[in-house]
Amino acid sequence: MNIIKKNIKMGFIIFLVWMISFAWISQIKLHADESNVTTVNGASYYVEETTDEKDLGYGVHYQRDISYTSANNSEVCKGNAAGSGGGGPVEFGKFYEQQVNVLELNPSQEVKIVPWALLDGPRWALATVRTMAIDYEATHPGWKVVAATNGDFFKQSEPYGSTGVTISSGEYLKTHVQAGHFTLGFRNDGSTEQLVEITDLSSKPTLTIYDDNGSILYHDFVQKVNEKPAQNETAVFYINRTGDFQSGFIPMDVNDVYLAHYAPTAVTVTPGYFYGKGKITDKVTQKRELTLGEFAVSSLDSTVASYLKVGAMIRVQYEFTSEQTQGIESFIGYPTKIMLDSVYQGNNADDFHYSRHPRTMIGQKEDGTIVMAVVDGRQPTIGRYGACTAEMSAIMTHYGCVDAWNLDGGGSSTLIIRKQDGWKLTNPYNDSELSDFYVTNSPSDGRERTDGNCLLIVAKVPEFDIQVSDVTSTSLVVHVDLLTDKDRWKEIYVALNGGEKIKVVDGKVSYNDLNVHESYQFKLYGYENGKYLDFMTYERFHTAFKFPTLLSTRFEMKNVNDVNSFVISCTFDKTNAIRKVMLIVGDQTYTSTSGIFVIEENPYFFVHIDQLKFKIRLDLDDYENEFEEDLSLVNPIYTNEYCFSEFRVRVHGLMSELFD
Repeated sequence: MNIIKKNIKMGFIIFLVWMISFAWISQIKLHADESNVTTVNGASYYVEETTDEKDLGYGVHYQRDISYTSANNSEVCKGNAAGSGGGGPVEFGKFYEQQVNVLELNPSQEVKIVPWALLDGPRWALATVRTMAIDYEATHPGWKVVAATNGDFFKQSEPYGSTGVTISSGEYLKTHVQAGHFTLGFRNDGSTEQLVEITDLSSKPTLTIYDDNGSILYHDFVQKVNEKPAQNETAVFYINRTGDFQSGFIPMDVNDVYLAHYAPTAVTVTPGYFYGKGKITDKVTQKRELTLGEFAVSSLDSTVASYLKVGAMIRVQYEFTSEQTQGIESFIGYPTKIMLDSVYQGNNADDFHYSRHPRTMIGQKEDGTIVMAVVDGRQPTIGRYGACTAEMSAIMTHYGCVDAWNLDGGGSSTLIIRKQDGWKLTNPYNDSELSDFYVTNSPSDGRERTDGNCLLIVAKVPEFDIQVSDVTSTSLVVHVDLLTDKDRWKEIYVALNGGEKIKVVDGKVSYNDLNVHESYQFKLYGYENGKYLDFMTYERFHTAFKFPTLLSTRFEMKNVNDVNSFVISCTFDKTNAIRKVMLIVGDQTYTSTSGIFVIEENPYFFVHIDQLKFKIRLDLDDYENEFEEDLSLVNPIYTNEYCFSEFRVRVHGLMSELFD
């Protein structure tokens, strides 16, 4: 019995040693190569595997890393391992799996970082990062979005708006900063200091007047806001919001006021700050109260007054005046700094810093390279734990940053990239073939959150006019007219559905041997210094239907629902091209989408059966109108069958007619 007990005891000791060794070996396996582990400020980070990596063009690099972080003591991380996502209490020194999506670039005036927000008339709208990217491209011809992340914190109730500033390439959408928030400027000039902290946010209202081509005719500060201008002064008028964000109405007791009525943007989210852009719609000569979505200008300066007229585009905004902000056109707000000159700036005194959350960060390397990163979180079951501030410093240090800032996180954290020909992202979030962008991370809300603003990486591209001609069922000609940058781009190429790139010669490319009535995507590329550059510009065109051929007709007399009826049917080889078939007998018309007609027996129909004819309605551009043949009833015999011979096509606007 003692031997048995000793054996059991020895077996237990061996098992216990094995378990401890396994745990120790497993932990060593996670960071066997200590040189790959970055440990700073009480936290560690290393990358186990890069699952996706792509040069997005324009000097923008993307990668997705499956990696691990650990918080090494209770001073830097507290609460659950995955924050509000649970995962049990955080274990110090334990490495937790993460998914980190990273962008790197060297900004310039050709490829720059710009904040953007979606403004809708008098309101600041919340939108997904993808939606804001699409809106930016629609409102900025010649610029395309390569990638983007979410931006600053924002108000989630009326009047919405970012918590800090949102200024995009000189468009001062919002200059007011909530207490405890800070401002970051983007130089976008290729220097070694691309990101600049802004401390002097002094601002004044300006008026900009544009000509019919969008060029600036006049731009300067104004002297009065919601007050009557004195001699040689200019005044602007807009709705000011009170402290509780209710709209106030400003009376306009001024003559010769030029009003932008229901402008595309006329937004005030806090008292004393405004952004409005729109065309002058009216000249007001009597007292009038403004309503939401309106703003106005009055000037006793003769130069300004000479430019003011109905139809002129004007902009009113508050612009920074400090020397610190000169030469910088884009700014965004942020809540906290992570590192400055490699020195940790984190404050672990509150939940925001020492709890793990999904995070969005931006930083810069010593040479000015920008790093934008999104860490997923609150999803421990799939290895997405999130990061505390100390872990963020380890992550950004690992990617070479000496300065880093924290943006909005949580469910807002989002990173998107433009899709690339011949390359697919592993497991994109909620992907759609209709979208030009992948969402690369895993949003913790289980959906793409609608945010107040975003940070876009945008590239300058040439503008084109793309048209199609000579469309048949199997061929077409694509015409490409380069509208800008003609001196630079001497070689333009077109790729059909991501296939072979064909050079544009004499402004066109011809395609043959295509499929009948199929949609094709035609994408444009430039060729420079031995490389193709994706212009992110494309159009979709489709080939035509072959015109339907009448295969057979049949005439029968049947009892349908206890009523003697004529049943007439016609069969075509391409019925999917047909919108409507019309049967005409004398002055009576019957319609069918199937080509089958059931007509109750009546004398009129029988008497006029020899006048039988058909019409067919087609979608315009869906067929080849190359036919000039007759359709007629040949030798009508009043039996069960009739035979149609030739047919003819006649095009009238949106209708094609087959007639006798």
